[in-house]
Formats: sequence, structure tokens, C-alpha cells
Amino acid sequence: MTDGDNPKSRVRQMLTAEHVLALIPVSRSTLFRLERDRLFPQGQAITPHRKLWFEHQVIAWQEALLDPNSALSQALKLRVAKKKTRSRLPQPKAGPLFDRIPLFDRIEGQGPSGNTLHDFRRGDGHRLKG
Repeated sequence: MTDGDNPKSRVRQMLTAEHVLALIPVSRSTLFRLERDRLFPQGQAITPHRKLWFEHQVIAWQEALLDPNSALSQALKLRVAKKKTRSRLPQPKAGPLFDRIPLFDRIEGQGPSGNTLHDFRRGDGHRLKG
């Protein structure tokens, strides 16, 4: 084995976040979220505001993503399933139950000057003046 065959002795191509985002069509925040959750290769910070990824690690990530039996593929499927479950939670709808819950009660009275006062109270008794 010569020095040219040793992968540690070679200079490896590095990618900026912009290059990675050109290869993987996700938002910048999603890229960093995946990295934080250890679902994407960890970038190397070369300055406080600059991070680079090794190209071969990004390519290996893409290949693992294509393999349905890989741990990465399973983790991402689970993550997507959790998000779908959260989005399927029942949303509040107008109907008989919500019609019976008074969010605001309007109390009218007469002030000292003879003007009509409008006093609004939330369902929890908190006063709002209007």
C-alpha cells in the first residue's frame, strides 16, 4: 500500500452548508436540526461561524438513506411518523361544546356619569375593560 492508497493521507473534499443544501433539498434549519439529532454527519467548525462537511460522509449518508434496512432510514421514518401523529391531533372546532364555554361574558352597567359601562370578563373571571 502506498501513501496515495491511504485515505488518511489524502486531502478530502469539504462542502459548505450551501453545497450540502444544493445536494440535499432541505431548509438550512432542517439540516442543522438533523445534525443536532445525530441523523446527519457532524460538520467540522473551522471558524466560529463556518462549518464544513466531508463530501464522502454526505455521500455515505445519502447511500444509507436509500437502504430501507439501515438505522438511519428507520430513524427518519420514525421521525416522520411522529410528526404525522402530532399533526393529526384533534383541532378545536366550533360546535355545541364550545358554544357552552363562555370565553367572555359582557356585563353592562351604568357608570357614575350616567354613561353605559361595558365590562368584559373572561371565563376565568379575569376582567377586561372595553
